Amino acid sequence: MRRRLGLEPNPFNNAGLILSNLRDFEDVGYLANLFEADLAQDATSSPLAQPPDWPELDLTRVRVGPGNSLPGFVNRVTPPPIRLVTFHDVFFAHRGDRFCIFKEGCVDVRATALPSRSFLDDVGRNTAQAVPRLIYCGNQHSPDNPAHFLADHLSTAIVLLNAGFAASEIFLPSTRAPVNKTLQTAINSDLRIVSNDRLYHARELCLPMSMISQTFLHHPFHAADPLVLSTFSKACVTAAQGAVGLGPWIYLARRKAQRRRLENEIDLIERLEARGFAVIDMEDLTGPEQLAAIIAADVVVAPHGGALANLVAARKGTSVIELFHPNKGTLAFAVIAARLELCYTSIVGQAGEEDRWRIDIEEVIRVAESTCKNTRSG
Repeated sequence: MRRRLGLEPNPFNNAGLILSNLRDFEDVGYLANLFEADLAQDATSSPLAQPPDWPELDLTRVRVGPGNSLPGFVNRVTPPPIRLVTFHDVFFAHRGDRFCIFKEGCVDVRATALPSRSFLDDVGRNTAQAVPRLIYCGNQHSPDNPAHFLADHLSTAIVLLNAGFAASEIFLPSTRAPVNKTLQTAINSDLRIVSNDRLYHARELCLPMSMISQTFLHHPFHAADPLVLSTFSKACVTAAQGAVGLGPWIYLARRKAQRRRLENEIDLIERLEARGFAVIDMEDLTGPEQLAAIIAADVVVAPHGGALANLVAARKGTSVIELFHPNKGTLAFAVIAARLELCYTSIVGQAGEEDRWRIDIEEVIRVAESTCKNTRSG
């Protein structure tokens, strides 16, 4: 809708920017009488969890390009603590990385989507699904990306569980990624899922503030909390039982990704395979198989991306070599590596056209060979 109106993609919320520009579009006339308002009843609750600190992370070990925004590290921007913003008697809907909150013609200022015609009809027909309390753990990042589902959404759910909230009140966005489903079930099978395209009528709706902050649009980094990581580690061991690892030295391929394509990845794969590395396309494995591959590995080489979210399963002392696009990426996996006492190294590539990039294969091979010699399997 923003593209259609010629508006910038950011901010994600502020529905009023769209609603005020719909006069000339007859096909969305059903939105004409809606307006934006702040529907929250309480936005000043006590923190459920403070943002974790990470003094053991050495910033000099991760060299990134000047185009990166790395909150909590290079720019020293502190992520917000988790506070609950509370709404009463509102309608809620979710699809992918967007959600809508509305009531009696008002769309909340925090909403990142507008209600569909069918949802407005559901309100009139009184067919929305009623829930006493719905605590939503989604945000503006795709739940199909393990990096965001595990580090953002499921980490927040763990914090809420530790704060005493019932699993039946905590709702995660629906996800298609196998490892996301596996770990959600292993951590607590009673956690709820917000169904795409279903309208909910919540007597009480709560949004964790870290999920919707407009000044901190990257990972909230609650995955760096030692208690959260401990929960993940235990769940990984349980979930991976019966699955078999794929070797001590592994490369997590990015050749099927649509974004940040590594242009010389095929050549890199050939060189690594010749040195005994198993090449893994994580999207082809089940959730338990992905976790087992990381648990069994002594050395993990991978471009920055969602596959590295599986590092929550890594054993202490596992070596990780992360390959960075020079202008894109975050330190999410460096944080996990620091917390889990992994041996972490980064290598930064060279930018290509659009978001494509190349890596210095000789440097990767040199670092990988040196790393392998110093491992248990070397």
